[in-house]
Amino acid sequence: MYKGYGNLLPLQIKEKIKFASELYSSRKCFNRKHIIKKQYNMKTLTDEKLTIVGAAGMIGSNMAQTAIMMGLTSNICLYDPYAPGLEGVAEELFHCGFEGVNITFTSDIKEALTGAKYIVNSGGAARKAGMTREDLLKGNAAIAEEFGKNVKAYCPDVKHIVVIFNPADITGLITLLYSGLKPSQVTTLAALDSTRLRSELAKHFGVSMDVVENCRTYGGHGEQMAVYASTAKVEGKPLAGMIGTDALTKDRWAEIQTKVTKGGANIIALRGRSSFQSPSYVSIEMIAAAMGGKPFRWPAGAYVSNGKFDHIMMAWETSITKDGVALKEVKGTPEEEAALEKSYEHLCKLRDEVIEMGIIPAGAYRNMDYVKPHLTIMESAEQPLVDLISDPQTSGGLLIALPADQAFELCRELRKLSLTGAIIGEAIERQEKPLIIE
Repeated sequence: MYKGYGNLLPLQIKEKIKFASELYSSRKCFNRKHIIKKQYNMKTLTDEKLTIVGAAGMIGSNMAQTAIMMGLTSNICLYDPYAPGLEGVAEELFHCGFEGVNITFTSDIKEALTGAKYIVNSGGAARKAGMTREDLLKGNAAIAEEFGKNVKAYCPDVKHIVVIFNPADITGLITLLYSGLKPSQVTTLAALDSTRLRSELAKHFGVSMDVVENCRTYGGHGEQMAVYASTAKVEGKPLAGMIGTDALTKDRWAEIQTKVTKGGANIIALRGRSSFQSPSYVSIEMIAAAMGGKPFRWPAGAYVSNGKFDHIMMAWETSITKDGVALKEVKGTPEEEAALEKSYEHLCKLRDEVIEMGIIPAGAYRNMDYVKPHLTIMESAEQPLVDLISDPQTSGGLLIALPADQAFELCRELRKLSLTGAIIGEAIERQEKPLIIE
């Protein structure tokens, strides 16, 4: 484990003041306790701990620098299991001469996550030439499972997590399931497809990207995404009205859609490695919004379960605030909505593959399919409570029905015996559907 502390912040060791630059020459210093006298000169959104997972990589290191430059927090922790690379990233950041920020780094996941209120995770395997995001599924699904368990163990009171390693729709879902967090606390990077659409349209029309507005792609973050034309405008004119004209022929629009869906592969072909600048910047914009910063401008990957699309993480129109991520309405043409349904079906297949691997518990989904026709779910019901109804881990519990006053007394008596009991609902006159969640 190695730890470092930010740009020339005084460190008090055995009553003698030394500067960080004097200590870096010896690895032994990283195992000592340092008392930091904070000298913050920069106003930040928060002083709460932001942990960057996968910080030794190109995306992670760029995220760290972007977070500092955007003034997110005065407390940034870098984590990566590859200690030498991580130390190199930390050294580079120290050499930037940033002020008002305390940078620590560690290859100990417990130390990295303990006390973290915000996390951005790019710690999966990178996509290489010839690979699809789905090719990454097996290895990165296991990484996401371990990450979710670590969050639950070391920082259960974390406020928000952004997952960006691919396939992000699935790794985000796995993280959510194993972390025990609310769906509003976990988002995934899904904006790059929309920003790529904006870029391609600007190039086609020969205009600034600033006049290309409200470009949107929804569904899966990959080649099965749904590219929407009905939301976009170019210089104030609806894009949909231009398609099929000399300004934008149908064939040219089809080419643009293909370029958008294969935008990541194109970066690999051009640069010999996967994207890192754009995912770094946009993911930090997401976590900044969760800290109370500027509203996030693009779709985000979020947990959707609305009757039409169920138990899936997918790109959606959202609002990200200090209260978490909230879903907005998504509307499109019949063709666009059909494309979104097709994208959802593709995501379900990926999810089912992970179920077959044993990473996502299959019982919960089978149980929900069985019980849903008998459920009335009120708008006030939180998603974790809905999920609990079908959770196979609740099997084997003893369910007792008795008058309310006796129920409270029974719970008290059980506690005296060191047994756990809880009142989970009440029996009412039978409705059309016998189970109500509110």
